[in-house]
Amino acid sequence: MRIGITAYHLLQPGGGIKEYVRGLVTALAGLDPALELVLVFPYSASRRDGAPRFREKNISSCWLPGPTRLLRASWRRFGRPRLERFTGPLDVVHGTHFLLPPARTDQLVLTVHDLAPLRHPGAFDRGILEGEEYARLLPDALKRASRVITPSESTARDLVELRGVPRERITVIPYGLDAAPWKVDPAEAEATVRKELGIGGEFLFHNVGTMKPTKNLQCAVEAFGEVRKKTGRDILLVMAAVGEVAPGVREAIRRLGLESKIRFLQGASRRQLASLYTACSAALYVSLYEGFGLPALEALAAGAPLVASRASSVPEVVGEAALLVDPESVAEIAGAVERLLSDEKLNHRLRGDGPRRAAGYSWDAAARSTMEVYTEVMDN
Repeated sequence: MRIGITAYHLLQPGGGIKEYVRGLVTALAGLDPALELVLVFPYSASRRDGAPRFREKNISSCWLPGPTRLLRASWRRFGRPRLERFTGPLDVVHGTHFLLPPARTDQLVLTVHDLAPLRHPGAFDRGILEGEEYARLLPDALKRASRVITPSESTARDLVELRGVPRERITVIPYGLDAAPWKVDPAEAEATVRKELGIGGEFLFHNVGTMKPTKNLQCAVEAFGEVRKKTGRDILLVMAAVGEVAPGVREAIRRLGLESKIRFLQGASRRQLASLYTACSAALYVSLYEGFGLPALEALAAGAPLVASRASSVPEVVGEAALLVDPESVAEIAGAVERLLSDEKLNHRLRGDGPRRAAGYSWDAAARSTMEVYTEVMDN
């Protein structure tokens, strides 16, 4: 079987979709040496050096020619050129985020990770809803796809409700996780946090992921201010993120006088993130909306006592291994953090429950389920 997989997000600096493509492709390649995976990248002579190098011999890359804007315009207007012109014959094409290039094969699979701008339109600029992805690429891909994969039941429900996709065309396949890199010796974690990141003393950790309006950082900041006020503890808040911090969040930090108590990290390595999870007094993940919520799973794998959102997909991911809160309630978020800081028995229990919960997710399982989808669309 020869599969074409759009791999644009492997060129991004970070984010859940990049982890999805990397984890899934690696696990798929290990399932069967006879399976050929062709990763499709947009034209980008300057970014080829930044593409991941896979050791597996059944993974190859195809870089599309010409400016992406012109190629997409031709696809949209004429349905040409078809993908196989560049990749050679394909049995299945898997679009890993919105885009399904025109292809000779009609065995097409699409992954939809989330529909945040459609579920929370007021939180996003109108240009996003009216732009190419949501106005053109997604409707076209949903119409053409033989099967749609989502990482959660929450996103599956959104597709049915907001885009009218029949539920029988959707297969839920949760993300996986390689838990080993997230398990760090506490003494080593403390040293990494102190010496490499310059963070001393007690702190909370919020691994935001890709910065979006639905990440709810303003509520997290206000809840942190409440925790400091009520407990009297000189605790810090460390946030790791990809992207710019919104002006409203900066203003909330200034208004609450927390400029010296909140630290934003960009470009932290996986080892550093794991160390932050391990060394923190509690972790936060209080998004208004997630399609899956990979940072929440990473927190569990690292054994961080987690305060997580009760909204969208997050409860599916964390189960009972975290304290769930209303993400729009500053008081509820602050109260849950205070519980974790004061209740040693609860804190200890969640540090054990998290890794056990995270162990139920693997990229091998995600790859096997995805292969079943490929086989089914070919058989049908």
